[in-house]
Amino acid sequence: MTSAHDHALPDGWTIHLRAALNLTVLTLCDGDGRDCEIGYHSGTDVGSPELTVRALDEITDDALRAAALELLDNYFARRATVHANAAAFTAAVPDWSDLTGRMRRTVPGCRIDADLDHQALALTMTLAADGPSAGRLLTLIASWPEGGADGIDRELTETGALTVRFTQTRAQGFLSWYRTEPGFAVDFDADSVYLRDGEDEIAMWTQAEWTEDHLLVLGIVHAVAIGHTQGADALRDALARQPRADWPPLP
Repeated sequence: MTSAHDHALPDGWTIHLRAALNLTVLTLCDGDGRDCEIGYHSGTDVGSPELTVRALDEITDDALRAAALELLDNYFARRATVHANAAAFTAAVPDWSDLTGRMRRTVPGCRIDADLDHQALALTMTLAADGPSAGRLLTLIASWPEGGADGIDRELTETGALTVRFTQTRAQGFLSWYRTEPGFAVDFDADSVYLRDGEDEIAMWTQAEWTEDHLLVLGIVHAVAIGHTQGADALRDALARQPRADWPPLP
């Protein structure tokens, strides 16, 4: 493999060579002195002095110079893979802010992070929630047809804290599915029904109301249907266009 940099390191970068037993440890450092990549070359004289070079041509041993070039190639190949995966994620989830904002409304207190898996060279997504929100998060993931697939790790503590980690492929799949979900929930208690968008209450009716006006039940059914098929915002629009006093039916 031939590096685009050939026998030149980027400005300010170095490779440090240090003998250890019968190996030479090669460490690629960036302009700020941070370690970027480590490689090894076998068959080195244990008495070889430590050396820091700013160009591959400064390494006189052909085999050792080839090892240094491979180290440089490996680093830029890994970086290219990371950039490609990050670009793929951005292309698949261009609405990350909108989706994660909606998820925080659906699962109050949900913590959402994206990070780099340094081994896989791909992004990961972590969702975490506590207490009742952990139950909502579990329910949301269980609603996804691929919620039980490989690439999704769940950790539930005895205190009810839930952490779910997705590989990049699974994160893209989950968010693509979530984009099409209406983000709508129906809650019941002893004598009332609530239509919610996360913690936001869209509408509520009591048993006394639908007992007094039986036709109101049809309006509630229409509202639930709109919420499930078109989402919370569509339901808000429908309610705004046709106040409850004019029900039924909703459009």
